[in-house]
Amino acid sequence: MLSPHEIATLLLAAASLGPIDADALESPDLAALEQARLVQVAVAEGQTKVSVTEDGHRVLQRLGLSRSGIEPAEAPRLSLAPAKSAGT
Repeated sequence: MLSPHEIATLLLAAASLGPIDADALESPDLAALEQARLVQVAVAEGQTKVSVTEDGHRVLQRLGLSRSGIEPAEAPRLSLAPAKSAGT
């Protein structure tokens, strides 16, 4: 189970348009997400970048969120029938 901080970190990583700088995220939460294989941490050109894995995107979808570029699942809509008058 993810902590609220880990969920927030996953959301931050997913909200970016590309890999996010690891310095922008909390280290303990990032380590837990990497261990759970929800994010991938890569070092390139001296910078640590974080990107959300497919499993991470699945978790976000289960939470009611969706990956950038995919329409969110349509929320169920409550339809109310017009009230019948007492005389009809």
